Amino acid sequence: MIRNLVFCLCALALLTLTGCGSFRIDPTWERLSENQVQALAARQWNEAPGNWHIQQTVLLESRGHELLMSGFVRLDMAARTARVVAMNSLGVKFFDLEVSEQGQTEHFVAPDLRRFPEVATMLAESVRNIYLVPRLSADTPVWLAPYGPVAKVSWQEDPVFVFLDPATAEPVRKMSPERFWTVDYKDYAQAGDRLFPSTVVYTHTRAGLRLTLKTNKATLQ
Repeated sequence: MIRNLVFCLCALALLTLTGCGSFRIDPTWERLSENQVQALAARQWNEAPGNWHIQQTVLLESRGHELLMSGFVRLDMAARTARVVAMNSLGVKFFDLEVSEQGQTEHFVAPDLRRFPEVATMLAESVRNIYLVPRLSADTPVWLAPYGPVAKVSWQEDPVFVFLDPATAEPVRKMSPERFWTVDYKDYAQAGDRLFPSTVVYTHTRAGLRLTLKTNKATLQ
């Protein structure tokens, strides 16, 4: 099991690659006002006050290899941090990481994984892209496309485009063309007084990597 995980996660080292890509904002699209953008951002699950506690099933796929894990995530929305623990079906822990917008703390990494020091960093990068960044603020440029609002946010000096559901304002896709990653948020379900994505798919096309996260339970406290 650890050997399979090592093989799959080594592909994460490719996540630092940059390259060309494009997505164009149509100049005919209407740009929303700062008040409109602020109202959109306030409705999103990743701007909810409090802490999200998430139990999920994670499928990691890389170049023909698959690995199924159980994941436990605590999102502190005020501190903008994510605590992530992953283990197999027998409860053997693979890693325990705390991720912020700018770095990470390794609380535990399985000995076999420590042979690859870049693995924890790349895992943290995927967690960061899924849960923490980028954030919408009042001055974020957002345009009203025919299929819904589109935001353009700068992260690590590269543009990230965020596509929002026109009815709920929740993110349905984030993409970084320059860094080859995309996050799709699907099957939103009620979690208390908020919506939360039941399925999240993180794809890195250059690395040949896909993470599929199925939410078993999500609570906001």
